[in-house]
Amino acid sequence: MNQLYAEKYVKDEKCDWLVFLHGFGGSTKMWKRQIESFKEKYNLLIIDLPGHGKSTKGIAHKGIQKFEDIADMIMEVLYENGVKIATFVCVSLGTLIFAGILSKYPDVVKGAVLCGAVLGMHIGWRSILNICDRIRYCFPYMFLMRVFSGILLPLKGHQKSRNFFLQSGKLLGREEFMAWFDLFVKDMDALTNLSSLSDLKDNLLLIVGTEDHTFIKGIKNKFNTLKSSKLKILEECGHVCNIQKWKEFNEVSLRFIEEIV
Repeated sequence: MNQLYAEKYVKDEKCDWLVFLHGFGGSTKMWKRQIESFKEKYNLLIIDLPGHGKSTKGIAHKGIQKFEDIADMIMEVLYENGVKIATFVCVSLGTLIFAGILSKYPDVVKGAVLCGAVLGMHIGWRSILNICDRIRYCFPYMFLMRVFSGILLPLKGHQKSRNFFLQSGKLLGREEFMAWFDLFVKDMDALTNLSSLSDLKDNLLLIVGTEDHTFIKGIKNKFNTLKSSKLKILEECGHVCNIQKWKEFNEVSLRFIEEIV
């Protein structure tokens, strides 16, 4: 029995599957607004990442070096639930795990909606990340969570997303936080360097907010190198588009998914 928690919504056995992967410190709860709309048309599998939410299995002390290793754990959940091929809907850290899945299990990927994709990082953020990596054991992990939330979601309009990030992050615990932090530092370019991303062609949608200053430049640059993919930029929106601008996110994503299924 897999130790990763997942919520399953089956519209019809003949319907296409959507698999949702949340961001760092998140859980299945961050997809509340998407579940309401998407389950009317598709089968949904919404997964708590290792160590997150209600998942009892974490990555601390497992010697995990790449996001491909997390992909193995996610694929176990898909196999157990009979999902052979799916469109993936991912946000932030979830996009890096998707990179591992696409790299190792390309046949299971029909398409993808990647929100706040970790595709190249602002040089200032990289510098801060390197500093935090050196001093992270000197501070309580929630202090670092607050630093990250302030960088990723600095504006007043980001408060709801920021609060969710901090509240959910408390459930991680110090060991899991450090394990995920270490993995991110080691393999943060997993999606940026993934050549097979271009193989998705028409089946890739990138969504980013104009206020996602950490990643928007890298996303735009990557988009310019991809053939036939789509890019949607949401105005006055930060890093976590599916929470802050959920109506627009749902509308754009559903329209795109309808085109590719």
